[in-house]
Amino acid sequence: MRKSRKMLAILLSLSMVVGGAALTSPASADAAKKKAALSAKNLTVKVGQSKKLKLKNNKKKVTWSVTSGKKYVTLKAKKKTGVTVSGKKAGKAKVQAKIGKKKYICTVTVKAKKDKKDNNSNSSNSNNSNGSSPIPTGQPTATATVAPGGNTGATGQPTATATVAPGGNAGVTQKSDATAEPTETPKPTINPEYLVLEYDGTNATELNKEIRKYGYPKDDITIIDRYVHVVVKDGVTKIERETFWGCRSLASITWNGTTYSSISDFFIAFGEKYPRQ
Repeated sequence: MRKSRKMLAILLSLSMVVGGAALTSPASADAAKKKAALSAKNLTVKVGQSKKLKLKNNKKKVTWSVTSGKKYVTLKAKKKTGVTVSGKKAGKAKVQAKIGKKKYICTVTVKAKKDKKDNNSNSSNSNNSNGSSPIPTGQPTATATVAPGGNTGATGQPTATATVAPGGNAGVTQKSDATAEPTETPKPTINPEYLVLEYDGTNATELNKEIRKYGYPKDDITIIDRYVHVVVKDGVTKIERETFWGCRSLASITWNGTTYSSISDFFIAFGEKYPRQ
């Protein structure tokens, strides 16, 4: 009788151990698989480009922030499952996702856009280096000849004789002018995505409000709805520094034919021409 009770107790103990292991093992395995994690620890974007950074296996509240390099990136569409990272200017930044006390960090590298003009010049240089001869321009060069009895000094009127480069058009002639025509100063290029505002030196407060409404702080980060470019009109001789105070969305300023990406650089140049009295 005692032996049968002992056997029964052993069998019950074994069944409980086996059953408990069968119930807890899958659950613990699933819990280990579903730990929250970022889709990438390193992310590369170009200036003006946006990429999605995902937070996997998360259903809890998450706080997204830029812990370093806030001037290089902005965060949009912040959700429990991820955030959109946009590149502002070339540099490096760190994006953090915080769930309770747990922190997840991704290093973001922002690269500058390649200039199309540089690509075209590189391709032409490569063609020349491959042994291809330069394309003749067909532009004639002018040589001066003096009429019989004329003076070779300042009173002699030169006549133009066309010398055509190989492959050029022999029918093209060119007149020689005593003075060269002035070349037009190239206009500064402005990003077509920027909102362009003109400033005539008046209503500085209104200009400041207009710029600031496109960039503002929120949750310890800067939200940029749209970048702004300001064109200072000719004739403006005085601008207060408070005009651009707090303008987070101000990307560049054009004045006197030059575009400045830094407010400090603009005021230095402006102050050199119009010093404060």
